[in-house]
Amino acid sequence: MDYMFLLLASLSAAAVLFTLFRRKSQEFNQAIHQLERKNAQLNLHLSQLADEETRLGESISSLEGQIKLAAMEASFTSTDAESTKDAMRFMDYLVHRGGITTDQLKKVERYKAQTGSPMSYEELLIMLDMITREKLQSMKDAFDKMET
Repeated sequence: MDYMFLLLASLSAAAVLFTLFRRKSQEFNQAIHQLERKNAQLNLHLSQLADEETRLGESISSLEGQIKLAAMEASFTSTDAESTKDAMRFMDYLVHRGGITTDQLKKVERYKAQTGSPMSYEELLIMLDMITREKLQSMKDAFDKMET
C-alpha cells in the first residue's frame, strides 16, 4: 500500500510540475511573441525614419540650390527706390488676388529686414515656400498685363 501511495504521490507531483512547466512555457512564448512584434514595429519605424532622413536631405539640397539661384538672380536685380516701389505694388497685388496672405507678406518683410537679404521679395516668397515659382510667374504676367 505504501508503494501505491508513493506512486500516486509521484504521479500527482509530476502532473503538477508538468502543468507548471507548461504554463511557464506558454507565458514565455507569449513574451517572445510580444518582443518579436515590438521588434517588427521598431524596424518599421526605423525604416520610416530613414526614408524621412532621405527626403529631408533632398529638401535641403533643393533649398540650397534655390538659395544659390536666388542669390545669383538678386545680384542682377536693381535695388533702386523705383524697383522697390514696383515690387511692393506687385506684393499688394499678390495679397489682393489671394496669391499670398498679409501674414506671409509681413513675414517676408521681417525676414528681409532682419537678415539684410539682397534677395527680392519674389525670391524670398519662393524660398520660404509661400508660393511656387510657376504661380508667382503666372501672377506676375497678369500684373504686367494690367500695368500696360
